[in-house]
Amino acid sequence: MVTANTVLPNHMLLPRISDVMQCAPMGMSAQQMTQLTLDVSKSHRRILVAPEDGGLLCFHANRELYRCITLNFGACASGWYWGRLAGIMVRSCHSLLAHGHALWQYVDDLLAWLDKSSSPLWASLIVVLLFILGVPMSALADTVDWIGWRISVSSWTVAVPQRSWPKLLTRLGQFRLPPA
Repeated sequence: MVTANTVLPNHMLLPRISDVMQCAPMGMSAQQMTQLTLDVSKSHRRILVAPEDGGLLCFHANRELYRCITLNFGACASGWYWGRLAGIMVRSCHSLLAHGHALWQYVDDLLAWLDKSSSPLWASLIVVLLFILGVPMSALADTVDWIGWRISVSSWTVAVPQRSWPKLLTRLGQFRLPPA
């Protein structure tokens, strides 16, 4: 129920690629690592909102008031919920992994860097854990796409995937340089 005492954070910060790179395991070379990405499929449609909390997800469109019945992305309540769920997923995976790893998660996208020689075992354990918890999974590779970045541990490079170029160029075209 929404009351005067209800307080929800109004935004969450998108992790920067520098945040990820600062956490890279120093003792492991690129040839010793592989990456695992996990994405919660259709995550915004999986969480039903209790009717008494429906006031958290109302919006106006064409002079009509609508109420979402699932946690849609962009809503403050969704960020609050997914931030806590992401914390549970990361803490559970950290508890499971014994050595040589790093984990990041933004909303419903998890990125794990694993020791290459044991990565099939660790990735399998993560997949089984999240399968038991009911979380859908995606890819294991040296190069992965994660929250709009293509990250390669084999060459230690970061790039914008080609499919994102048109949107990026459109946005850059909106900026005007001041006259010289």
